[in-house]
Amino acid sequence: MNCAKWKCSRCNRYILINPELLSKGDQVFFYATQIKSARHVTERSTEAKVGEIVKQNGDFFVISHKDKNFRAHLADVMPLDAPADFIYNMFGTCECD
Repeated sequence: MNCAKWKCSRCNRYILINPELLSKGDQVFFYATQIKSARHVTERSTEAKVGEIVKQNGDFFVISHKDKNFRAHLADVMPLDAPADFIYNMFGTCECD
């Protein structure tokens, strides 16, 4: 991860991800949720995946992962080199203008 790219030069805190800057062809990290239902039991599993943005459809990205397309909300997609959520919690987010 290139930390300098995600750190503010003034406050040295981490800059939040702007999903509007992501575009077709970008490699991203996202979560895919699968729901299975059998008889009276419903199972839900969430798995972290890496894929490539195919297109944007309103507030969602269509992301290709192993020849399968997934749909993920803009806010739930991160560039591969972006800090994980816990990094923002540990070190703070930039609030500079």
